[in-house]
Amino acid sequence: GTLTVNAVGGIAMFSTLVFNIAGTYTLTASSSGLASATSGSIVITGGSTATQLAFTRVPVSSKAGAALSMVVVQVEDASGHVVSGSTAAVTISSTPTGVSGTTTVNAVNGVATFTALMINKAGHYTLSATSPGLTTATSSSIAINAGAATQLKFTHRATSGIAGTVLAT
Repeated sequence: GTLTVNAVGGIAMFSTLVFNIAGTYTLTASSSGLASATSGSIVITGGSTATQLAFTRVPVSSKAGAALSMVVVQVEDASGHVVSGSTAAVTISSTPTGVSGTTTVNAVNGVATFTALMINKAGHYTLSATSPGLTTATSSSIAINAGAATQLKFTHRATSGIAGTVLAT
């Protein structure tokens, strides 16, 4: 909105100010020759109608079988602002399938934080965040690398053989 106005009758009216991002703000008014004045705190919340989900934090890579670093999904209005009052249940799935752990959490102040997700098989995955009535979000690709070896295993076993010859498998 308009950031500079002329005072009329000693009062400056700012009737078109718009805050586009939720948060807590103060305003400072200044004019040449006068001491500045600062407002009290103004709390701006997100839009009131949730329409979509958006990933705001996704790991680039991880190891198979290890917990993914934190995954964060925001509940947003049509303008992409956090709907701070939302407690929507958000569910994570993956393509290809394989994500496990705590895959559904409720948003707190419009933010769903996943701290217990894991993928057990190496490959490239994308995550999808869904919540009833909201547009689904799809993450960027996550590279899941093979984890450290944890066991040895025979894949072919010979059950008999002849002394001095190679075992058949």
